[in-house]
Amino acid sequence: MNYLIVDDHPMTRQAVIESLRQRGDAFAEAGTGEEAIAYCEQHTPDWIIMDVKMPGKGGLFASRAITASRPEARIVVISQYADEQMAVEARAAGAIDFVSKDRIAELPEILTELTSTPPRPDRTH
Repeated sequence: MNYLIVDDHPMTRQAVIESLRQRGDAFAEAGTGEEAIAYCEQHTPDWIIMDVKMPGKGGLFASRAITASRPEARIVVISQYADEQMAVEARAAGAIDFVSKDRIAELPEILTELTSTPPRPDRTH
């Protein structure tokens, strides 16, 4: 699998990578929503793990932009706050899940579960 990890904090990006590293997959990093959008114009990551709040265009804006051109994109939005309203907004922006940053260590299991879940009807071509 190829992952794009998007967060304005390098330590958080590293924590996400470390939680997934056991899978032996490839990782790209971006520090802003704009960088994530630009990356996805050139590459097709299997998973995008994206922070919701970043300088400039945040994760919700980037999720909308990425899924507008790639509806099949699998985006998981992360945030340091477990906010139900933010989860609703993340899903409305195209994310398939919203995960609190205190659950980063659980990402391998969360992604495995999401992979086995059928795609949402509004996310298919």
